[in-house]
Amino acid sequence: MRSFIAAWIVLGLALAGTAGAENIAFNWAGFGGALSTIADGTDAGFVSNSHWNNATVDSQSNGITGSLSNLVNSAGSATTLDVAWTNNGNNWVGSTTPTSGNQSLFRSYMRPVTGTMTITVSEVPYALYDVYVYVGLHVAPRAGTVGKDGATTPFRVKEASTWTSWQEIVNSGDTGNYIVYKNQTGTSFTLTIANGGISGVTSGGGINGFQVVQVPEPGTTALLIGGAAGLVLCGWRRRR
Repeated sequence: MRSFIAAWIVLGLALAGTAGAENIAFNWAGFGGALSTIADGTDAGFVSNSHWNNATVDSQSNGITGSLSNLVNSAGSATTLDVAWTNNGNNWVGSTTPTSGNQSLFRSYMRPVTGTMTITVSEVPYALYDVYVYVGLHVAPRAGTVGKDGATTPFRVKEASTWTSWQEIVNSGDTGNYIVYKNQTGTSFTLTIANGGISGVTSGGGINGFQVVQVPEPGTTALLIGGAAGLVLCGWRRRR
């Protein structure tokens, strides 16, 4: 009996995690048109979202600076979250033809020509949240350096302007297409991307987009787990 309840508590923890969690998603569509835009109702991202906020520009040389305000969340409702970017380079688009939302996400990206590009995220509506940053390039393998609030991680690009599977960047020098910053707090943060960072690997790396994913507060998680355990216990007693 104890092991049975324990198993359901573990399940409750999983359900209280990021799967299906409310989140806000930003996609750099750039000048890639419909192929780089994640259409409303199309699911994409490591954490499910079918209401992406697309940033678009009309040419490769535009989009050096820009902003979006009051981004919508995964329910399609407007939030307070704002995004602003400053880039000394331009934006890039791959030649792939996407067949899924994730492939549209990885088709276009922002990158600097020299130095570092900065994305500032403000008015985050969540007390506790995870940040998923999606990185790539139109050629692979290449090396870039992604950062959040000054902490940087060099990475190797997984695949050229497309998506076939998720591969997390955990340690410096890993090959992958996303990095996650867990259990963040505060109403604002800064993301950066720079070329290079790994000796012997051709430099190049861009940001395709990001998600800010709400993390349930401890009290909410406890209620979910308690409720799941209570339902299991009631069901067990009825069967006795």
